[in-house]
Amino acid sequence: MGSEKRSGLRSGRHKIRRSGSAAPNPADRRLHFDRLRRPQYYTLQDNLISTLLSSVQAAENTAAREHKDWCYAERKSQAVKLKARIAAFEAHFATAMATLKQVFDAKNLSDSDKLASLELLLFPVDDAPCSPTRFCAA
Repeated sequence: MGSEKRSGLRSGRHKIRRSGSAAPNPADRRLHFDRLRRPQYYTLQDNLISTLLSSVQAAENTAAREHKDWCYAERKSQAVKLKARIAAFEAHFATAMATLKQVFDAKNLSDSDKLASLELLLFPVDDAPCSPTRFCAA
């Protein structure tokens, strides 16, 4: 059936060409549009839609890839920042422990002086808790 249709299209084309020398018939124009131009129009529309869909898909893939790359880079930078913070905390902790050890080992300080020194180490003047020896503003 497909070959019959094709042969019908072919014979129709020749018929239109042959009748082109005379004044074109409105029925021939309609036949020309139906058999030749309409499929070309729909094929063009299909190609345009395919191009649009492929470009949208390419843009989506590019955005997803860039987002993934950004996530990996952000994860690496967060890991580096976390390592730096841990190292700074460890250094601060080591110095705090060394200072506490010096206060505990100090032979020239009395127990009350050691407690006052420890209170200043643990609670700096800005963060000092209220105690009987310190005045706290309410």
